[in-house]
Amino acid sequence: MMSLGVKVAFTQLGIIVALTFIGIPFVVRTVQPVLEELETDVEEAAALWAPGACRHFGASFCQASRGDLDGFALAFARALGEYGSVVFISGNMPMKTEIAPLLIVTSSSSMTTRAQPLLRR
Repeated sequence: MMSLGVKVAFTQLGIIVALTFIGIPFVVRTVQPVLEELETDVEEAAALWAPGACRHFGASFCQASRGDLDGFALAFARALGEYGSVVFISGNMPMKTEIAPLLIVTSSSSMTTRAQPLLRR
């Protein structure tokens, strides 16, 4: 992507791209069964009064909103806990590209080193 003038590595954009890539499967897995169970009679009733794109979007979106919310909640929870892929692309620049899991690991490792003399007694 550097040839286009867009820098992804060690930027907030890189973190967003990585977390989106990681979270999309959760959204797809929760929305797919909901979309498969949609009732066609609602879309047929909407066809009487709405034009093409509005008909499909309005009728389907209202019925699938539960799956959307569940999927985005799962993706958000996964993004909060993701460590492996994001730590490599974030760069861990203080107050710029720090991520919560890395801060937790750093603080827990520093607590462990502080507690070592107490454990030896």
